Amino acid sequence: MDNVAKPFVGAWWLVSAAQQVADGSKRNNPMYGPGGIGYLLYSDSGRMCVVNIDPSRPQGKNASAPTESELRSAMKGIIAYAGRYEVNAEQGY
Repeated sequence: MDNVAKPFVGAWWLVSAAQQVADGSKRNNPMYGPGGIGYLLYSDSGRMCVVNIDPSRPQGKNASAPTESELRSAMKGIIAYAGRYEVNAEQGY
């Protein structure tokens, strides 16, 4: 593993998710809400995973038997993806 990549390896959590809009003001990221929860994992083998959740998203009435509408609403507040990453110090990325 490249020495440049070593500081990124590990587990990270979302501290804030503010957006700066064109007029210079800031607002909460609409995907995560004001109290967004997020985790980011980088392995030393070049793999990564992200999960971000808006804890204020609708929960539904029955967790063991949600309706299709409840599932759709709950999933609108979740972003998750995984894949490979690389660090190329000579190229600047």
